Amino acid sequence: MSTLLKFPQISTNFGKINKILWFNVSDIDGSFSINLHITPSQSTDTTISIFNSGNNREVFNRMYKTSSNNSIINETIKIRHTPGLDSNIYGIKSI
Repeated sequence: MSTLLKFPQISTNFGKINKILWFNVSDIDGSFSINLHITPSQSTDTTISIFNSGNNREVFNRMYKTSSNNSIINETIKIRHTPGLDSNIYGIKSI
């Protein structure tokens, strides 16, 4: 049996700046997926990090190399949420 966790649909290009996009998930035990659509930078490497706000546990971290090809990278990330251990608030940032 799988459980669907509520996750907001957010379409925002926030580039490589010191900004965190916060989002809430339902506080039930299960996994949720995040669909990333990344346009590679032509000047610097970009690292995407997703973390839990309650315990600062990083659940995803990946570097996307500089590329002259500006084709969008589509990637689906699956993250496990455990109530009591994890806060229902997560953050995503580019560094």
